[in-house]
Amino acid sequence: MDNRNFPGPMTMVKIDGAKIKRLREQQGLTQLYVATSVGVTTDTISRWENRRYPSIKKENGIKLAETLGISLDELLEQENVHEPNDRSPDNTVLPEKSNKAHISKTWPFLLLFSVLLLLLIAFGYVFLGTNGGETVAATRIIPATASPGQVIPVILEIHYNGVNDPAIILREQLPQNCAMISSMPAAKDFDSRGRSVKWLGKVNNGNTYTYLVQFTGKPGDIFDFAGSISLTGKKDQETRGMTRIRLAPFHWADSNMDGIIDDQEILVVYDKYSNVSGMEQEIDRMEKIWLGSGYRWQPEKQIFEITE
Repeated sequence: MDNRNFPGPMTMVKIDGAKIKRLREQQGLTQLYVATSVGVTTDTISRWENRRYPSIKKENGIKLAETLGISLDELLEQENVHEPNDRSPDNTVLPEKSNKAHISKTWPFLLLFSVLLLLLIAFGYVFLGTNGGETVAATRIIPATASPGQVIPVILEIHYNGVNDPAIILREQLPQNCAMISSMPAAKDFDSRGRSVKWLGKVNNGNTYTYLVQFTGKPGDIFDFAGSISLTGKKDQETRGMTRIRLAPFHWADSNMDGIIDDQEILVVYDKYSNVSGMEQEIDRMEKIWLGSGYRWQPEKQIFEITE
């Protein structure tokens, strides 16, 4: 009897962890970016890819497929029904054929092919340079909401598939009524009139640039970010990822805006923002809210009052 015909408390799907990892790496996405899009932790993404959680909730499977740009069916593990035919029609085991003669004839050709392939790769590095196939991209990670006057972190993740450490120019266009408090590494240029920030530096895959901002406004106001990244000999690439923040009377770590910071929300904060310079005191305040029973926004003082 097929149990799938009976409704249950939640629908689970069996995913192909190796395929998920391959698609993520092919697109230059980090586990942090995928975890943010799906709404889980980086540890969960790692467990999915390593088949420690072979079955997941269908709703998470749908979000994961959308993040990777494919359908849910393409993420599902395919059962292998093929069985090797090593028996004769009368069901007796056939003797294994010897491949020694075949190998002795083909190994010189395999050796020649390997040498030619190595020479071709060396030619590509020496004469074509490594810049020809290089791609670089930046992904912005920001909270969905923030309260007026609250300091929030912005993370820019760099994705690079080359072998050298070329120079890049990273640009951010800040919205009006948004003040930059600090950045790490320090920005090379900040135009307060044009609201533009620039960084110049060397790039490695997985590098991060972070900065802290503070908004002036009222709940309901919307702020849009923009940016780009430049690499020698390449067209500027628009920064992808999150672009919009809305002011609300909730803490930016309270993603579902229910007036508490629960276990999953504090874990997301530690996964994403614990290494952001200048966030130490803010994370301490979040821990106190997490340990309490909730919080209330005090608009006159622009602070959060922890409820015991």
